[in-house]
Amino acid sequence: MSELKYFSIALSFLALFALKVYSVDLDSIVGSENAGILRAKGSVKSFSFNGGSPGLLPSFPARTGMESRISAFAPTLIVESLYLYEKPAEIGNGRLTDGAMLAVFNALGSISTLTGIQYYSASRGRMRTFYESSFVVEGELGNEVLADPVAATLPARATLFAIQKDLTFGENRYRYDYETGSGYILFSQENLTAMNYGILPILGKRRLRTMVAVIDTADALVVYCISAAKASLLPGLDGKVRDSFSNRADALFSWFGVHAEKALTTTPVKN
Repeated sequence: MSELKYFSIALSFLALFALKVYSVDLDSIVGSENAGILRAKGSVKSFSFNGGSPGLLPSFPARTGMESRISAFAPTLIVESLYLYEKPAEIGNGRLTDGAMLAVFNALGSISTLTGIQYYSASRGRMRTFYESSFVVEGELGNEVLADPVAATLPARATLFAIQKDLTFGENRYRYDYETGSGYILFSQENLTAMNYGILPILGKRRLRTMVAVIDTADALVVYCISAAKASLLPGLDGKVRDSFSNRADALFSWFGVHAEKALTTTPVKN
């Protein structure tokens, strides 16, 4: 057999191997039971008021790091939401290109577009504004408003700071940390100021961590959201806080869906 033929066979094998590596199956990411629920209903929820470990965390490259960070944080409250976002028909199935991942990354960094998004308020029984205002600022203590960052290439890590006025928890400062890897984008939000529920103090500084992972599969994106908090809740308030975080996760997913679709269908996404 000629060297050229050996080389052709080797290339075919590598192509097949790459397809198996990057065409990740939904069941292998979230488990067959949760995959079935996602396909049927679009979302899965889980709550814990006794600490512990996340129960819905997907299997992907950043899983171990997320577990370690949550364990070290030792939260008393964990609210998890798992969603399925079907890719726009215009881009087809298969692994997202680097250009497509960059478009999604920039969509997730468009902090100002969170202004005015709505969530369902269980206590009021109606839709309510989530963030009255949301903008990036220069530095942890800065007040100068900056434009939403736009990356030219997909960064391994990035950090930004924001001031966001939440109609439930007031105006607060946050740190956002972004991480990207093979087939995923992860960002986390940490409160830099104390948060109140009306006149009641709920969460001290740096006692709330929200992490959102966007994971690429063959025909859809898996979006995982976890809110982990260290909170001493008054009797009867745990359900309200749980519902608030859960409904806010739904609002974030809706926001992501709108801006991801816009990014993927209007931005050149070829490698």
